[in-house]
Amino acid sequence: MQLELIKVQVAFFMQFAQKGGKGYEYD
Repeated sequence: MQLELIKVQVAFFMQFAQKGGKGYEYD
């Protein structure tokens, strides 16, 4: 259960990191 959440968060963070830290621009 927790592993699935971690995997999703890691994948999302990797995508966000690929943009040079400009993934949280939609507010």
